[in-house]
Amino acid sequence: MSRIRKPALAIAIAAAASLTGLAAGTAQAKSVSLLPTSCTQGTAAHMVYLSAGSKVTLGFGSSSSASYGSWHIVITDNDAVALNYTTVASTSWSVSTNRTLTKGVHVLALNAESLTTGEVCTLTVTNKV
Repeated sequence: MSRIRKPALAIAIAAAASLTGLAAGTAQAKSVSLLPTSCTQGTAAHMVYLSAGSKVTLGFGSSSSASYGSWHIVITDNDAVALNYTTVASTSWSVSTNRTLTKGVHVLALNAESLTTGEVCTLTVTNKV
């Protein structure tokens, strides 16, 4: 990599870090994702998944007008309930919770059901602490 590109790369990394809420030079990296879910009626929705070591933020949301209405959202961690929430959604929306995971492998499963339309959205993510 040339000398000219190194400062530009450092600036780009710092800018990306500021957009995700990370401080430049932090010891522990965070992984931020809005993971597309599989929804039975095709609604564009996502699972919120933020991981930093043993700390995670888990949630569900959508910015699609097809998601308007009542939703019951359940996220489990190895079959134990991590989030159980019912909401009335309009415009761009999401719900989330923060968790500290114990050491080991965690299967994080999302099941969100629209109480308005009957649509179901699912996704499973595996996390190892």
